[in-house]
Formats: sequence, structure tokens, C-alpha cells
Amino acid sequence: KLANVLVRVRGELPGTPRPASTTNVIVDQNRCMYKPRVQGAVIGQPLVLMNSDATLHNVRGMSGAKQLFNVTQPPLKTKEAMPPTDAEIVHLKCDIHPWMTAWVVMSPNAYFTTTEEDGAFSLEGVPPGTYTLEAWHESLGTQTAQVTVKEGEDTPASFEFAAATH
Repeated sequence: KLANVLVRVRGELPGTPRPASTTNVIVDQNRCMYKPRVQGAVIGQPLVLMNSDATLHNVRGMSGAKQLFNVTQPPLKTKEAMPPTDAEIVHLKCDIHPWMTAWVVMSPNAYFTTTEEDGAFSLEGVPPGTYTLEAWHESLGTQTAQVTVKEGEDTPASFEFAAATH
């Protein structure tokens, strides 16, 4: 029952469609929070940052310790398009409001989703085959499972994350 876990099919899937490179991935700053907190994108999709708040924000995009961009966003409906990146995980932070953080997980295919509040997820339209399914969480790490998708059948999959003990 863990929300904000990015679940995706790992790797290239030959012959599968990708979203158009003009389809934007939008991260909005709303009520001093990034929305959504975690989402997926296909490599090459444009990332658009919005500020719906009536206050100044900035967005620092990081890939590990490497800074990808750092932009200031004036109040109210400011939009800023970021250049495509080859980073697998883009961590977004606001230096003005340090509690604001979000992640965009980049994939070579369009088969990904983010878990709901109750931890549920569903990946639609995955072609028949055997795949590595990955579940990524911002602080609990990554888990994988092998799944075999058959034509016209649902394929169950689940992951269990344990909180770190001190």
C-alpha cells in the first residue's frame, strides 16, 4: 500500500509506439508542492515546469550529483521547457522551499505508471512477452520481477518494500 512508486517495463521494446516528442511531461508547483511527486517519461519527451503559485520558486534538476538545470520561476502560470536529458532519474528541488521535491523517471518505452495511494497499479497494452518489471521508490530503492504477459490475460505482479530499520 505504497504510493508514488514508479513501476515500469525495463529496456527497449522493439515495435512499440513512443509518445510523440511534442507530448509534454508537466510538473506543476502548486501550493508549494510539486505535482505529481513521481512520474515517468519516455526519453526525449519535453519536460515542462509550471508555477501555479503566487510565490517565487526555482527548480533545480539533478541527476545524482550532476546539475542538469536551475531555473527561477516567477509567480503564476510560468512555464519553462527543459531540454531533453539522457539522465535516467531527474530529481527536482526548489532551493527556496527545501521541502519541495519530485522525481521524473525516464524510460526507453512508454510502459510505466505510478502507484495510487493504496499502492495499486496497472500497465495497459503491454505486448505478449517476458519482461523485467521494475518498481522504483525515492527512498526505499528498486525491486524487480520477471513477468510473462500472455495475449488477452491479466498478469499479476506485486512488490514489497520494507522501511529501513535503524
